[in-house]
Amino acid sequence: MVGHFVADVLHYDSKSLVTFKYLITQPGLLTKAYNQGQRMRYVNPIKLYIFISFVFFFLSFTFHASYGLKVQDEENSEKIEKMDGAMGKLSAGKDTLAQKDSMQIGDGKKSALFINGQLMTVAQYDSIQASKPERDGFLPRNLMRQYLYARHKYGDKATEVIGEKFNHNIPKLMFFLLPVFALLLKLFYDKKKWFYTQHGIFALHLHSFVFLYLTVTIIINQLTHTDIATGLLILIFPVYLVYGLKTAYDQSWFTSVLKGIFIYFIYLVIVLFSIVGYLGLTFSMI
Repeated sequence: MVGHFVADVLHYDSKSLVTFKYLITQPGLLTKAYNQGQRMRYVNPIKLYIFISFVFFFLSFTFHASYGLKVQDEENSEKIEKMDGAMGKLSAGKDTLAQKDSMQIGDGKKSALFINGQLMTVAQYDSIQASKPERDGFLPRNLMRQYLYARHKYGDKATEVIGEKFNHNIPKLMFFLLPVFALLLKLFYDKKKWFYTQHGIFALHLHSFVFLYLTVTIIINQLTHTDIATGLLILIFPVYLVYGLKTAYDQSWFTSVLKGIFIYFIYLVIVLFSIVGYLGLTFSMI
């Protein structure tokens, strides 16, 4: 079944070649053509998204697993120290017992997760929180409790376990974000002229490009041992988005840029909150 699906998408004909060509070089053109009824010339947007995202997650999990086998204990310790420091900063209080008695880790940094050189337990964290006039918020508190639980359960392997489970939750995250992005588009465009399903097609093509780009960067990162290509996405995405909006919705450049800026930053906030939420879900699954 999977083989048939892949063959259907990658069947060597003008449909596949033109689809990938326009997806990369002409943002929004596939959406415009599809919404105008020109659907037989290009790969179905749902199939396109599923295929590209499947390839991305397959390569991501494969390379992650391969890399994980090579990670040394020292690297694990270094990662866990950085994670401890990051989680320690979640604490709202500045004068907690944990910070007063915190132990030095890494290059002179302190972790608020340690008491007298020992990683605090969930019970100790709860006790400290109960005694503080300024307590951590609901989300930081629950993230901290789950992280401490994972650290005591898995030790220095905690970051690997968390990372692996989080990666497996990304498809679920995208399943949530796609319709949310389409709904965001609906708020910015004429509801009488554009239907929600048409916005959904744009969302599918946009995220297909994102996954295609990330798929290429996985290969580049493996060859160069850097993450520069991945970081460029934060610059490429808004440019691709604005260009796509201009083409698909046929409005002026000024309107497209203005709407694109608002859509980009609103969506960025939604993505960040969603990642934090799924991080919490990941912790709860450990």
